[in-house]
Amino acid sequence: MLRIIRSADYLTRPWKNGGGTTRDIASSPPGASLDDFVWRLSLAQVDRDGPFSRFDNVDRTLVLLSGAMTLHEQDRRIDLIVINRSCSRASARSRRQLPVVRRSTSTS
Repeated sequence: MLRIIRSADYLTRPWKNGGGTTRDIASSPPGASLDDFVWRLSLAQVDRDGPFSRFDNVDRTLVLLSGAMTLHEQDRRIDLIVINRSCSRASARSRRQLPVVRRSTSTS
């Protein structure tokens, strides 16, 4: 069964680190909080530089929709730009320092 999800119906909430907002498109279980979701699809707006929020035991895939973004880790830098959609993964298994957002843009 198909269901139409309108952007006006997305739940909007601040990021855990306060540096932007996220709009939940879908999640499981429906209405789950940022601490108890099994999976979720969201659209985020980066408002300012800051630490990349941790989600322990969650693997994340970022897709840059517009603009550019630089993620910083202790020993590397990841530059993301939009060229046929750019993706980055943040693995829950990684024990390294999580990246820091350095440019304002939208991600999903």
